[in-house]
Amino acid sequence: MEQADRVNQVNTQVQRRLSGLGWRSYTNIRYAVVIALAALAAGLALTALGGFVSVSAMLAIPALLALILLLYLRGYLLLTGVTVVAAIFLDFYQIIGRPLHEPVVALGLALLVVGFLFFTQTEETPWVALRHLRFWALFLIVAALAIPRGGSLSQTVSYYVTILAASLVMYVLGTQITR
Repeated sequence: MEQADRVNQVNTQVQRRLSGLGWRSYTNIRYAVVIALAALAAGLALTALGGFVSVSAMLAIPALLALILLLYLRGYLLLTGVTVVAAIFLDFYQIIGRPLHEPVVALGLALLVVGFLFFTQTEETPWVALRHLRFWALFLIVAALAIPRGGSLSQTVSYYVTILAASLVMYVLGTQITR
């Protein structure tokens, strides 16, 4: 009897650990297939409209469907990796041209994931209090004092938001993912 209890306890631990990776139950596979088929249909429709729609718009719909799938499956660790990849390839290297030439894709994605984590917190995954928040506030205030001294106000504010404020958002994201 003790061995059966031990096996049940191990199975419960495995399920709990896998739920953090997004594999909660077998019913998720059905939803994943539905979303994948919707992404395929959207891709085919965009291919048919290829001459009328830009490459950025053609990539946006499957990317949004994949983002919704990862949020639903609670693949937060993978979403954090996608955020870092977006920061490198989309914001820094600007592989895909966008009408807005500011590096805000990773910042927006990180804010979306942090907001989603905040509004979907449960007893099993509570919101973790941020440590050293006073130091972050002091750092951002001291850095903001240099904004008026920059060459162009718009470029200086853009630099402040995309470099300094984004680092705070990434810190919050990392803290909440590792809870």
